[in-house]
Amino acid sequence: MSACLTNLRAQEQLGLRTGSFSGVNALSLNPAAATGMPLAWDVNLIEAGIFGQTNYAFVNNGGLLPFWRARKKLIFDVPETVSSTEPPISGAFIVDFRTNRQHKHLAIISNITGPSFFVSLPDGNKIGLISRARLMLMGYKVPSVLDYYTYEAKPNFENFEVAPFHTGLMSWNELGLHFSHEWETWYGTFGFGITGKYLQGYEAAFFDNNKPTTIAKLPGDSLTSISADLSYGLTLGAFEENGYRFGPTGHGLGLDLGIQITGEGSYEPHSWRVGIALLDLGRIHFDQLAQQHRVQIDNKTIILDTEPLTHFQRTEFTDTLIGGFSEQVLGDPRASLADNAFQMWLPTALSLQGEVALTDDFFLHGLLIQRLAYRPSVSRGNFLALTARYEKKYWGLWLPLSLYNYTELQLGLALKAGPLTIGTERLASFFSNKQWDGLDFYFALKVPPFSLQKTLKPQRRHRRGKSPRCYEF
Repeated sequence: MSACLTNLRAQEQLGLRTGSFSGVNALSLNPAAATGMPLAWDVNLIEAGIFGQTNYAFVNNGGLLPFWRARKKLIFDVPETVSSTEPPISGAFIVDFRTNRQHKHLAIISNITGPSFFVSLPDGNKIGLISRARLMLMGYKVPSVLDYYTYEAKPNFENFEVAPFHTGLMSWNELGLHFSHEWETWYGTFGFGITGKYLQGYEAAFFDNNKPTTIAKLPGDSLTSISADLSYGLTLGAFEENGYRFGPTGHGLGLDLGIQITGEGSYEPHSWRVGIALLDLGRIHFDQLAQQHRVQIDNKTIILDTEPLTHFQRTEFTDTLIGGFSEQVLGDPRASLADNAFQMWLPTALSLQGEVALTDDFFLHGLLIQRLAYRPSVSRGNFLALTARYEKKYWGLWLPLSLYNYTELQLGLALKAGPLTIGTERLASFFSNKQWDGLDFYFALKVPPFSLQKTLKPQRRHRRGKSPRCYEF
């Protein structure tokens, strides 16, 4: 896939992944999902979406529609308690900060899936090709002691502890080769699927607080610390003197594995199905324009003046921020440099799916996504969803109720009309919210489904005396 594509991706995009006719788009949730589908072949032309969410801050009375109505004069400001020098600008959307004691998280996820397909071969085999560009910015388990109001209320010279937390940013391209096979069984089909991916990494950064860090505030935007263990790294293409250097800075391999069991019964195309998959197992080795750093402080008082670290030009980023921090903490601007390369893990996760048909067209689908965190990485958010779906060959309606990171309850909606599907897992984000803290939107355009379908009631291959399966185009 061309590297120049802008990355867009939504959350888990249930309207694209969980249908009986989802085709190649379902493979990112389970590479065995194509088995048991009444499709001879499937082609995705374009799929895109965007998701963002945080429980650190929010916008008062914000929403996508209110932002659109104010687009000619869209202004954001902070409350007077944050910027005490003057009151907020009249008519501005006010950005404020949460005060609860929950761990904080931040997620910005985006992707474009380009031309992708699979085709059914004889004897239950399917092969396919998937092209995708992805961008993820993730931070999780950020301790509440770093909440804006909590931190500002800390008195100077008072030690406090910051628990371990991890953040990561990465943009990359994937080119995947897919293979799946389904076996006829007495209850329906058993399917296995695998997608091997060649990865091109473009930009990446990470910051890991590896153990509890003891710090204290000092007057004048300074800090002191007596213990710390920090790992961080980044690519430097954006800070080149001759302008942004666009191109791959790393390469790697990835893998998706999955199985799916589909059951026949009273309903078509199936009565039930269950699946399990390991997603995004792999990593990218960044070895061009890359730096990895390590800072360790053990029972030694360090005073950090943050003022000179926050004023620099784009091309001065490495010397001023990275080198300046190392010099203040370790006494040498290059002392923190551990390597001119680093590795970033993909957002590895375990995916569990289950579905039961209530009629030929109405289904209840359950999904659990549990991250498997490696470091450094861009870690996937945990996700639990129950989706009611009414689906026919040419149109469908999805109504998912989901829990993001097991804390954020959200209601979604997705619609399929012929080759076009649009949806969101955060329907409320489009309307005015007292505390607006995220958005989600996705769509996909495919080759019209009427050219893809097998018979809706396929005959199994000589199973228990039945006639061979037939294809209908």
